[in-house]
Amino acid sequence: MGQESMRTAQTEPEIEGLLSPFLRRKRLEEVMKWLAGNSVLDYGCGRGELLSMMGGGWKYVGIDLNPDFIRFAQRRFPQANFRVLNLEDCQSPDLGKFDCIVAAAIIEHLECPERLLKELSRHLRDGGRLIITTPSPRGRFLLSIGARIGLLNRRVEDTHRSILSAEDLLKLMRACPLQVRSYSTFLLGLNQLLVAEKGS
Repeated sequence: MGQESMRTAQTEPEIEGLLSPFLRRKRLEEVMKWLAGNSVLDYGCGRGELLSMMGGGWKYVGIDLNPDFIRFAQRRFPQANFRVLNLEDCQSPDLGKFDCIVAAAIIEHLECPERLLKELSRHLRDGGRLIITTPSPRGRFLLSIGARIGLLNRRVEDTHRSILSAEDLLKLMRACPLQVRSYSTFLLGLNQLLVAEKGS
């Protein structure tokens, strides 16, 4: 799938599976355990689900490719900063520096995750955290079956470009370069959580 067709797929109305809301919440619950500091950049923020779990007191910026999601999030959280932006395409505007950057269920949709992760790392403060979730290779078959029977997003097979192993993720962190703080799996090993920090 080319860049333009991928962008189109991600900005069309989402076809939710029966388990999609449950899985999304479980991913974000894992992310929440690692939030620190007082500022968060949420890349692939969707409708602002992470912000709804965070509560007040944060400097928050949410970014998504889908303008419908961003409009919904802006109506729901009018005081928050939401933007339609693709950090893969070009160097981003001055978003500032953040204590935490979240990319939950994002990098599996990219042809070149390294390009995005390097751009995100530019926006981390020294000592800041990059928090990533992504499916594990052992979940590939179940993702495919789940999409076909309507338990998961029906477009998952078309939009998943990079199903990465633990070693793949470690290589990406070395390329950024970021220091891995934690690696774990969740949801019976079907998803991965990686937390990396920017050295001072």
